[in-house]
Amino acid sequence: MIRNLKLKNFTAFKDLELNFSPKLNLIIGANASGKTHILKAIYASVAGFNRAYFTDEAAEQDFISDSNKYISENLINVFKPDNLLGKLKKAPSEQGLKAEVCLHSLAANNQNLEIDYSFNNNSKEVKVIDKKELNRFSTIPNPIFIQSKEIISLMKGFTSLYEKYDLALDQTFYDLCKSLELPEVKDSELNEKSKWVIEKIENLLGGKFIFHGSGKVDFKSTSKQELPASLIAEGYKKLGVLYRLLETGVLVPGSSGTLLWDEPENNLNPQLLKLIAEILIELARNGQQIIIATHDYVLLKWFDLLVDEGKGDEIKFHSLYNDSGDIKVDSQDSFLKLSKNLITDTFVELYEADIEKALG
Repeated sequence: MIRNLKLKNFTAFKDLELNFSPKLNLIIGANASGKTHILKAIYASVAGFNRAYFTDEAAEQDFISDSNKYISENLINVFKPDNLLGKLKKAPSEQGLKAEVCLHSLAANNQNLEIDYSFNNNSKEVKVIDKKELNRFSTIPNPIFIQSKEIISLMKGFTSLYEKYDLALDQTFYDLCKSLELPEVKDSELNEKSKWVIEKIENLLGGKFIFHGSGKVDFKSTSKQELPASLIAEGYKKLGVLYRLLETGVLVPGSSGTLLWDEPENNLNPQLLKLIAEILIELARNGQQIIIATHDYVLLKWFDLLVDEGKGDEIKFHSLYNDSGDIKVDSQDSFLKLSKNLITDTFVELYEADIEKALG
C-alpha cells in the first residue's frame, strides 16, 4: 500500500508531496499537470525495487547497487526519455539541482518501507539511499497499471516485438499484456468480490473476451457468437481488461498491489461510469488500494455520491494546479471541498454560457 510520494525536481514537479488514502484516490488537473507521471513514478519505483529484491544478488551485499540498476531501467522503460535519466529532471539546464523521489509504503510484512533515490543531469543510474536496513527484508506487491489507451486490440504479436525492438509504447503496456495472457485461476480460488465484478461486467458486455494466447483475443457473446476483439467497442475492451485481471488472479482485492488506472473514462459512454465507480468502490471496500487519474466530472461525481463512510469507505481527491510555474496539489476527502478544481470551474463556465445564450 502506497502511503506517501514526494517528488523534487522530477518532470513537471519542483516540490510535490501526496498523501494517499489506503482505499480510493482520484487525481485531477489540467493537461501537462503531471497526473500520469505520478502513476508512472509509483509504478517504476516499486517494480524496480522489487526486481532487485527478488534477484539472487538481493540476498548479498550488493542489494543497493541492484536497486540502482533496476529502478533506473524501469524509469527509462516506463517514461521513455531517450535513454537519458537527465531528461526526467525538471529544469535540466540547472546543473546543481538533483531530481529526488521518495516513496513511503506499507510493506508485505506490515512494516514501513521507504524507497528513496536521486539523480542529476549526467546520471547513468539513480542513487538509492539505504535509510533502513529493513529494506533488504521487505517488499511491496507490484502495482497494476491500466493505461488510458485500450490494449486488447494491440496484443497480437506485441510482446514479441517489444522484447526485440525499441517500440514507442512503454513497459507498462508490455507488463499488462503479459498479465492478460496468464491462464485463469481456478474458480475455487476466486474470492466472492472478484466473482461479483466479473459477473457484473460480463452481463453488461453480453459475453466475455477469450484469450487464446500469443495475443489472439476473441469475444464470445452469450448467444455463442464469436467475433475478433478488433470488432468490439473500445470501451468494452477497457472493461474486459479489468475483469481479465481479476480472473487471472493478478488483481486480488486485499492482497494485490495498488491499482493505478489512467483515465478509466476514456472511450466509455458516460452512462457506464456509475458502474465503474460502483465496482472500484467495492474493490476498495475489500482491501484494494486504487489511484486514478481522470478528467471526467461524471466519474468524479459518482465517486463523491456513492462513497459511504458508514461502510468504511475512504476517498481522497487530489487536485493538481499550476502556481506561478510550480505544480502544487490540494487534497481533500470531498470533491466539493477542493479549492482548486478546474473541472468544476469549466462546468460552471459552460452552464453560465448556456444560460447567457438562452436569455439572449
